[in-house]
Amino acid sequence: MMKLPINWPINFQYSPISVSVDVSIVLMRRLLSLAKAEDKEKISPWIEQECVHPDIRIEKITCNLTYKGPRPHPLADSEIFPGHVQHGVFALRKIPKGTQLGEYVGEIAFDTKSLTPTERFKGVHRWEVQFGGLALYISSAHIANELAFVNDYHGLQPQPNVRPTWIEHRGQGYLGYETLRDIEPLEEILTDYGDPRADYLLKDR
Repeated sequence: MMKLPINWPINFQYSPISVSVDVSIVLMRRLLSLAKAEDKEKISPWIEQECVHPDIRIEKITCNLTYKGPRPHPLADSEIFPGHVQHGVFALRKIPKGTQLGEYVGEIAFDTKSLTPTERFKGVHRWEVQFGGLALYISSAHIANELAFVNDYHGLQPQPNVRPTWIEHRGQGYLGYETLRDIEPLEEILTDYGDPRADYLLKDR
C-alpha cells in the first residue's frame, strides 16, 4: 500500500508521478524535453526518487496553525469546495535560493490554444502552459502530490518565493517549482498563479 504524505487531504488521490491522458507518459516527456545533449545527463534527486523536497510539508490552514506569516492566515478555515478545508505547503527547515522542490504531479494533456479546458481540466489545482501552437494542461484535480497545494502569494506576502519551472531529468521535461530566494523555517511556499497561468514558461523552446 502506498504511503501517503503527512496531512494528506482525504479528498484527493495521491500519486508520486504524473500521467498523460493523450499519449503515453514516456512520449509526453520526450515532447517536453529541450533536446540538448547535455540535458540527458541532468538528474533531479526528487524526481529520481519520485517525491518532493524532504523539507516541505502540507498543513491544513486553520486559526490554530503555527507558521511565519500574516496572522490570522487569510485562508484560515475556508473551503475551496464543500468538504475541503484550505491547505498550504510550508518549509520545515531553511531552503536555499535556487532549490528545485520536485515535480508538480497531475494529469497532462495537450490542446489547441483556441479551445477552452474540458471539465476535467478546470479548477484551481492546475497549470496551463503555452507550448508553440498548443496549450499544455496539467491538472491535479484527480491525482496530485504536495505541490498541488502551493498557494498564490497575493494577500499573503509581498512577492512569491517560488516559481514554476521546467526541470530536465534524464533528458525528459517535468513541470515543478524552484525557490526564488532563501525560504525560512515555518514560512509558507507561495507562487504567482498569474493570468494566464505560467504562460511564459516555454517561450524559449
